Amino acid sequence: MHFYPHHIGDYVAATRHLTPLEDIAYRRLLDRYYLDEQPPAGTLTEVARSVGMREHEVEVEAVLAEFFVPEEANKTLWRNARADREVAAYQQKKALASKAGKASAAARRNKR
Repeated sequence: MHFYPHHIGDYVAATRHLTPLEDIAYRRLLDRYYLDEQPPAGTLTEVARSVGMREHEVEVEAVLAEFFVPEEANKTLWRNARADREVAAYQQKKALASKAGKASAAARRNKR
């Protein structure tokens, strides 16, 4: 997923209390979530490293604690409810577009 909606008002309302480094950590974690279309995974050190913040584990840990929930079955998989909804909506839209494209191509083939 190379695009996701960013509602500035919602974001600011939810994050105005963060330090600049926590804000960067949160944005990077969200970007990673959307780009991979799956939650960040791993230990705190691995997650911090995956978003280029290995020297700022304290900030990454604070953001994970506030905005993410470890998955019940896999405590090293960090879920964010809104990101999960956005990814699911994107994947559904992508699947529908693929299905429509295949149907269109089949219809063109059948015309010939």
